[in-house]
Amino acid sequence: MQLFKYEAVIAKCRALYGKLLKADDYEMLLKSTSISEIAVYLRDRTAYAEFFSDAADLKTMNRAKLEYYIRKSLISDFVKIYRFIYGKEHHFINLLLARFELEFILKTWRHFVWLNRENNSINSINGEDDNKYLLDVGVLEMQMISMIYQYTSKIDIEALKNVSNIGQFMEAISKTNYFNIFEKYMGDGISQDYTKLEAAIYNEYYRMLYDAVKIFDRDTQEKIRRLISIEIDLINLERISRIAVNFSESLDAADRSREIMPLLVPIRFKLRAENIQQLITLENKNDFLTYCDSELYYGSKKSFRAYDTFEQYRRNFLYNIYRSGTSHTRSGLDVIIKYFFIKETEIKNLFYLIEGIRYSMNSEEIRPYLIGVDYGYSSSDEGNERGTV
Repeated sequence: MQLFKYEAVIAKCRALYGKLLKADDYEMLLKSTSISEIAVYLRDRTAYAEFFSDAADLKTMNRAKLEYYIRKSLISDFVKIYRFIYGKEHHFINLLLARFELEFILKTWRHFVWLNRENNSINSINGEDDNKYLLDVGVLEMQMISMIYQYTSKIDIEALKNVSNIGQFMEAISKTNYFNIFEKYMGDGISQDYTKLEAAIYNEYYRMLYDAVKIFDRDTQEKIRRLISIEIDLINLERISRIAVNFSESLDAADRSREIMPLLVPIRFKLRAENIQQLITLENKNDFLTYCDSELYYGSKKSFRAYDTFEQYRRNFLYNIYRSGTSHTRSGLDVIIKYFFIKETEIKNLFYLIEGIRYSMNSEEIRPYLIGVDYGYSSSDEGNERGTV
């Protein structure tokens, strides 16, 4: 690695890291009784203040608009990091950002195929508040991404939000990296199976991301691929559990294997092929968790039984790795992956909190869904004060 090559990136990520919410902030937000109270606190007491500059009266703030302002902070952070990255390394950062494109494409496809099969038009669902919210927020996010420095979305946003048939959908995404996957599966029935299509798309994304790391020096490659591989392991484990545990009674081992294996990202790290084959044979949740805790690398680090779902386990496991690594890393572009995972976790926490308040849940009902809030950081932690970026 060239000496000090990523020094500016590390410094910028550390400064952004210092602006993340602290445990004290979450405790105050959990006391909120309305969406407008959350908005006021974020504007008056946190680094999100700068993103409310064009907001109207916060007392009338709704869920969609508040989440839009929160998401703006993530896009803004990408822009700030971009200014310290040069040349071919932009391609890797673009791939990190491309996941938002992917999520929007899948979100639109889900509504097009699943929720509107009879009349074959996305527009017809706009009368349903939740469906309209999901698409509208997605459009806002894609418009933000399109404005990023040196980044242009490959999605035809206006066309995608107004498609009325499959041909128009395919045309709207024809310039993206995912078009060929949709085209591949369009004729064999998988396009009607959202779970399989989603798995195929994400598998392709992770392969692209893993391969893109080769532009870096060897040390950076190893660090970034380790992070990607850990996430892939845990995603695969989550996918195995959905079928092996939830459908064990209706499927024998051979059927479970046929259902599970195509859903797995074909990259192996600590979750070995022999582990996967053994997990597929287990017929109940207790045996599955016992194997995970006693035989897997991940179970030796953190028990699976402490969490209600494998998704919660995955997010907490990754959060602890990334947060502990971000504060003291000294070299390597891996700091960008670490920072943005933590930032995305914070945003998901805020979205869970907003949703909980919206449905009048109390703080103790919301708290279990907030990742990392019990990590032990507070606004008084040494070296963790909000920085100026």
